Amino acid sequence: MSSGAKVVSHIIKEVTPGVTPTGTWDTLRLTGNALTPTVNTEVSDEITDTRLSQGSVATSIDIGGDLSAEFSFGSFDQLLEAAFYGAWTSDVLRVGDTRNTFSIAKGYNDIGVYGVFKGAHVSTFALEIPEEGKVTATFNMACLDYTDSETPIVVTPNAPTTTPFLSNNSVGTILVNGQSLEGVACVSAMTINLDNSLQTQRCLGSERLGPGAHIATEAAITGSIT
Repeated sequence: MSSGAKVVSHIIKEVTPGVTPTGTWDTLRLTGNALTPTVNTEVSDEITDTRLSQGSVATSIDIGGDLSAEFSFGSFDQLLEAAFYGAWTSDVLRVGDTRNTFSIAKGYNDIGVYGVFKGAHVSTFALEIPEEGKVTATFNMACLDYTDSETPIVVTPNAPTTTPFLSNNSVGTILVNGQSLEGVACVSAMTINLDNSLQTQRCLGSERLGPGAHIATEAAITGSIT
């Protein structure tokens, strides 16, 4: 059993979804990496002359999970672009239709188990700014493929960012329709949620059980202000 303190996570942007490129990986600053493959099965309904089950068969694999983090400046820019299907322009990020996918390496250094989650899409994104405390972010990832290894996949990654993690005191001016709320209303806490409403497409005849594609539909943005 691995210690959570020994889990390392790295990320590299893909050119072709599901294909890990050559290049230098970036180190992710996370509080949790729950990426995992989950095999879906169906049990046989066949009637036989015994009471014994005829077993089950694998039908598909769902590959994904949450990446949880304490928010910090400049540490998650590429994941935010992927969540919004957009690109940063003069420090502004808008919802668009440009797909960005990643390969994410997850390593359990203390037990020598390593895996790569390929074709990782940001399915949902959540940002929580409490009345008092740390600003946290959660990226729910939906992936296309997975491979594992007994040797490290990432050898010489870029070092993680060193910017301080943020708290409620790090929030600057809050604008509504371009107007500051300062002196007009008091915002004590805020949550922002973005759901890309991904549709999973599975393909017959594929060599892998993982999805053939994840298709983004409506970008559903919700949240709360107190």
